[in-house]
Amino acid sequence: MDTYTHLIRAAEFGDYRTGELSFAKPLMKAVADDSLTIFDRAYFSAAFLLDWQREGQQRHWLMRARKGLRHEVLHQFAPDDHLVRLPVSPQARRQRPDLPSHWEA
Repeated sequence: MDTYTHLIRAAEFGDYRTGELSFAKPLMKAVADDSLTIFDRAYFSAAFLLDWQREGQQRHWLMRARKGLRHEVLHQFAPDDHLVRLPVSPQARRQRPDLPSHWEA
């Protein structure tokens, strides 16, 4: 990572058998309110991203959508910039019954 143009607030390291989402969860507490976090598509998880937003005030995230993403456009802000409604997978809802059936991003 180029530290001249990026700020590293916190980092987690551990065993290679542990998934990246497991390492990212503790970082939720290190992120400031009123912030924007840019994620790689590997972090696409309704449970993770909703928890990230709920952990503080005005916690926003940005991620490039993968091809074939099921969504409904609710509002277009600019070309390729949309507010969308996404379904939460049945598997995710079985693991986390508190998740809604749909969420907005």
